[in-house]
Amino acid sequence: MPTTYALPIIESVKLSWNKVYGAKGTFWIAFGIVILTLIILDLIQKGSMAMELPLITALIAFIAAIVQTLLNLGLLYIGLQRGRDKSIHFTQLKYSFTPSLALKLVILIILEYLILLPAMIVVFIGIMLHQSNDHPLAHLAGNILTLLGGIATLYLAFRLYLSKGIVLLKQLNPWHAVKLSFKATQHNVLRLIGFTLLSILILVISMVPLGIGLIWSLPYLFISYGVVYQKLFAG
Repeated sequence: MPTTYALPIIESVKLSWNKVYGAKGTFWIAFGIVILTLIILDLIQKGSMAMELPLITALIAFIAAIVQTLLNLGLLYIGLQRGRDKSIHFTQLKYSFTPSLALKLVILIILEYLILLPAMIVVFIGIMLHQSNDHPLAHLAGNILTLLGGIATLYLAFRLYLSKGIVLLKQLNPWHAVKLSFKATQHNVLRLIGFTLLSILILVISMVPLGIGLIWSLPYLFISYGVVYQKLFAG
């Protein structure tokens, strides 16, 4: 995996879009399952709140958050498979719920937050410094800290871009996945940002005609992750 590989942005977008054809049905069945599951969890949570059982409500909210996260990662797994030209099926949505894998994914998310935390703290300090003091130097220092912390947060987030895919496909331990992600994205942070901005633009444009374009653009978002993963590791 040469770290000097440059992700081809336009080529990746075109390839991802082409892979949407023939995959929309699978993704939208999976989306429907996710939406239905979240509705059921929300109803259960509201029911516990109506019964005024705070501990049970908190427990249900915690479980719901984990389930939602794992469902999203299940969608990501389907996108990874499509991006790698593997067969896909909506039942692959449950792949991330495999106990050992689910544990690794939860630990990975916690680890990612810990990695991002210092930069986010710098942003918080900058905002507080800017808001709590009227002195021009305090405002300047606050703006600088907010800017530097924001850049650091963005940079680290894109260095972690592939870590979830690595755990999903290779089932490595979270720390190893983070190190591999940092290695694979070493010279591609700006290209990943450009690719992400272009994908967001596609999503926004697809919303314009009554949101009809979302039929294609939502599956595209997950498939594009698989395409980028494949290109960075194959490159």
